[in-house]
Amino acid sequence: MAHSHAHSEPENTYFLDQLCTIAVAGLLGFTAIGLYVNGWLQTKFNLIERFHIPVLVAGIVLILLALLRAVAVWQQAGVVRAKNMAAVEDDHADHGHDHGHAHSHSHAHSHDEPKTPPPSHDDHGHDHGWSPWQYAVLIIPSVLFFLGLPADGYNLTRLNKDLQEVELENGKANQRTALAMLGGSAVMPAFKKSDKPMRLRFSELSVRASQPTQRDTLDGRTVILEGFYRRAATKDNEFQLYRVMVNCCGTDSLTLRSRIVAPEPLQGFRDGDWLRIEGELTFQKIAGKNEWMPVIQIPAMKDIEKLPPPADPNKDA
Repeated sequence: MAHSHAHSEPENTYFLDQLCTIAVAGLLGFTAIGLYVNGWLQTKFNLIERFHIPVLVAGIVLILLALLRAVAVWQQAGVVRAKNMAAVEDDHADHGHDHGHAHSHSHAHSHDEPKTPPPSHDDHGHDHGWSPWQYAVLIIPSVLFFLGLPADGYNLTRLNKDLQEVELENGKANQRTALAMLGGSAVMPAFKKSDKPMRLRFSELSVRASQPTQRDTLDGRTVILEGFYRRAATKDNEFQLYRVMVNCCGTDSLTLRSRIVAPEPLQGFRDGDWLRIEGELTFQKIAGKNEWMPVIQIPAMKDIEKLPPPADPNKDA
């Protein structure tokens, strides 16, 4: 009479699959928490602030679910092991009973049937087998996290492209300056000087730049603007002030910018500094395009102020 005490292959595959699932869930949860703690949700992915806490919560929930499932699988494995041990003991007892009788008869039970059926994997009663490639795909985000990817250079590459310098056509401010020079004086009284300085957001400035009536309304106004500094490559008294507006994440981010013209060469500023400037706004058309760029003339260097950056520079851009 043949006896087989080895565990069935589907049973072993089931527990191996469960262990891998638990490990992947815990790893992804750790990755989500790490992205939040390190601040990479903002610096590397430009994820809008309101999604930061949900990512953290999702990571914590994944780890808790992995722990709960690990406890359940541990208990299930103990039950299966106890049943297998009981089945082995029954087989040995039945085998001894067979050899203890002088006569030959057939027992009602069959030793070829497994005592403990393996856990069912699907409604069809067959096992699809363990597929390690699916776990390799799932852990890709965690592998990238431990490698520190994507690097900050990815965002910097895109930013450099968005901030490429363009040639501008003469705007009204240039025309007024030329008229003042023809009149024998380089001193040009500010247009709409009686108006108070107007604090603008970059998104508002961008919308108004696209509308002719709004350009005419704001042209010559003294405005206040805050943003990141990016020096000009060709002129030492010009730079760009910019903000990045994020609707959801870095994929849909939009770089908003303005060209700033200072009265003197710039010193003591580095790319990425947060500046507050005050000056006269005009709009100049980008050469070869039907687009307009805000250009701000700074009357004095004291109107350029370096400030600590806000906690969330993407907010209220």
